[in-house]
Amino acid sequence: MRRVILPGLAVAVLLGCAPAPQTTTVYERYEQLKNGPALQAAAAEPARRMRELDWMVGDWRTTITVFATAASPESRETTTTSFHLVGDSILASDDLSTILTYDPFEHDWISAGFEPPMAPLNNFRARWEGRRLVAEAPARIFGETFVLRQSLIRTGQNSFEILNEQRVKGDRFVPVDRYSFTRIVKPPQPPGQ
Repeated sequence: MRRVILPGLAVAVLLGCAPAPQTTTVYERYEQLKNGPALQAAAAEPARRMRELDWMVGDWRTTITVFATAASPESRETTTTSFHLVGDSILASDDLSTILTYDPFEHDWISAGFEPPMAPLNNFRARWEGRRLVAEAPARIFGETFVLRQSLIRTGQNSFEILNEQRVKGDRFVPVDRYSFTRIVKPPQPPGQ
């Protein structure tokens, strides 16, 4: 259980949302709660909720479109992305640039992005809005704060996209880039190979 408590506490401190001083340590509180049905149910929930997104696991052809701005034309590149289910999280690629997991205490999804040096750590809390998993939060990029909205949308059995938008003047969101994923289907291997 320590692997759940300490990382969660560290993320809270990093995000600047540390709770008021407590009268017990986190381990004393764990000892008080560990045999209770509420904590047991919460500890089991992330594994169950990850099944909602296990379709993402595998290799994907990824087309990244950066939309045109006043200063630059639209650009597009294609790469490969691998998603892995590790414990109660989905990791994007081997560089750990994105981690997606479920918080059973707040009942929402957490997307954490690590892209140093430009965007060393950004965390978003997300909720389902229809068929979209939507996260909106301030993000630190280039040492500046931008308000971003990210939508994960399953577009088919073997396709999905992530649309990133930014809040601009007039309190409206404009699309900045889109990641379109198409599953790489590997042909079956003949028996004995």
